[in-house]
Amino acid sequence: MIRVTLHQELKLELSKDKTEIRYLEYELDENGKLPPEYGPIRFLGFQVRKRWLSPTPKSIKRFKNNIRAHTKRHVNYDTKVLLSKLNAIIRGWGNYFRIGTVKTLYHDLDQWTRMRVRLILGRRKKHIKNNRRWRSKLNCTYTDDILKEMGLITLECLLRE
Repeated sequence: MIRVTLHQELKLELSKDKTEIRYLEYELDENGKLPPEYGPIRFLGFQVRKRWLSPTPKSIKRFKNNIRAHTKRHVNYDTKVLLSKLNAIIRGWGNYFRIGTVKTLYHDLDQWTRMRVRLILGRRKKHIKNNRRWRSKLNCTYTDDILKEMGLITLECLLRE
């Protein structure tokens, strides 16, 4: 029915590889596993479940890889340039996925991003040597408020806009 409507009225062809019927109601089989036709629908980077919408694990991995690419040891941007590049990535990804159920995910990704930025800034200031407490020293030196003052935006602040 839908296939005929899409073909006749909209002149669209469905791809057999990409088109599938999914059921959002979860029913486990006798082995306790989920049959392949049940589970979330993945569409445009989102997974659609019965009551919520969230980014797919692939989208989250791509976001982290993008942040990693700009916060590697050998990347030697000026701090303002680094933060502006990170802000562009954070703002774009965050605004795209903020329509979903992402509050906890955004909090976790913000912590992870700030950890990456602290490590880069700590390496520049030579805070990291053979000190056993280097991580706590970085957390005290570059608190969340200081990073915000430096210009780093957070995914959580995008939810409030």
